[in-house]
Amino acid sequence: MLTTMKFFQMHNENRCITETLLHCLEPITPDNGTRTVIFWDAVDCPFPLSFSPDQIYQSIQSALVKMGSSDKITIRAYVNDTKKTSKKTWDSRIYFLPGGDKASRRVRMLNNIFLLLKDSPYLNRPYEASLVLVSDQFKHDAYYIEMLRNLKLIHYYVILVTPTEDINKPESPEWPGLLIDIGGWCPFNDETSEPCSKKYKGG
Repeated sequence: MLTTMKFFQMHNENRCITETLLHCLEPITPDNGTRTVIFWDAVDCPFPLSFSPDQIYQSIQSALVKMGSSDKITIRAYVNDTKKTSKKTWDSRIYFLPGGDKASRRVRMLNNIFLLLKDSPYLNRPYEASLVLVSDQFKHDAYYIEMLRNLKLIHYYVILVTPTEDINKPESPEWPGLLIDIGGWCPFNDETSEPCSKKYKGG
């Protein structure tokens, strides 16, 4: 675990501008126990405009449960319009967080992952918790992929969902199942392997 934490600390030191880092290191509520934590770039991968926050939450929860995930989920959605954000919307279980521009959203998402790991206890059984990262900024960057692979060392099952143009369709009746099923990729598996959802079912 120490190695993984050092890896994230190196990211903080080497890849963040000081002013941005101070902003994105705001405390977040720890997610303990058997749970799936979702970090979602809601700008590059928007939510359906016709859905309420609770409908969004329930749809994502249902799609992940079908894959074999826990039904206990936490969603952190990163947006660029601070007027529509707060720590948590009053009518839903989604945390909407101001993320700024594309680079700033990436920085904040990564640092929130770092804080989650820092505040969460060491997990005793393999894949007792899952982490889903929905963004188009990570899959083709070897530095970030290595960072995500290190999460396996502390027993986090990681799914990286890349919203490509053909599946990034929030108003589709198949949302978000198609997005997660086809766009999901496990960073610690070979990139040419079958979709991550098939790997996930059955443990």
